[in-house]
Amino acid sequence: MFSSVGDPGQPRRMNHELLMSPCSRAGPDKFGYTLKIPENTRNSQARAQKIMKQVALDIKINADQAVVWHEDSLYLLDQRVLPGEEIFVQCETVTDARNAIRAMVVRGAPAIGVTAAYAVVLAAREARAAAGRGWKQALTSGLEMLTQARPTAINLSWAIGQMKSVISGLEDDDPEAALLEAARQIHRQDIAANRQMGAHAAELIEQPTSVITHCNAVALATGGYGTALGVIR
Repeated sequence: MFSSVGDPGQPRRMNHELLMSPCSRAGPDKFGYTLKIPENTRNSQARAQKIMKQVALDIKINADQAVVWHEDSLYLLDQRVLPGEEIFVQCETVTDARNAIRAMVVRGAPAIGVTAAYAVVLAAREARAAAGRGWKQALTSGLEMLTQARPTAINLSWAIGQMKSVISGLEDDDPEAALLEAARQIHRQDIAANRQMGAHAAELIEQPTSVITHCNAVALATGGYGTALGVIR
């Protein structure tokens, strides 16, 4: 359950730049498959890895707690080291969050979307500290950087769009409290939608059966509870 790869349940759009990039051949994995990883992707992931802060949080760790806002920071359960280790990557800036997304700390389009919403809070905090009442204009570059973190994760751009709508209705005063509540609302809505999806689908299972899921459908890939696997919880 703790092994997750990919972005679930979202339309896939071909990244031509990725396909045309120089590739390096990685060695076979434990299943015997050999993967090709674009050189520019490997380099960006390596740079991100060097500067990420891994910490232990004094909270109960489970698959429903993969994205956590705690004491003014964003914490992401590091999916790259599960199940052997249970540690979080701390994100104190929007750059931290962008790096964590690119380095595959967080995986699954819904979870990336929730992460992006909280990352906008971090970006706004930085913009406010740098530009005061001119924070909206100062925020533009941070949001653009965040949008490019994982272009194929549709929920990322969707969540940023939702947060932009909130921003457009704010005054020039400190936006952090309002944006944090908006991010938490996106997080809550994702969990509620997953639970509702699971409840509806569970009604279709009337006898012992096997359930096959496509792509990453576990709780770790979402704000909590899971998409397709929520059906059998």
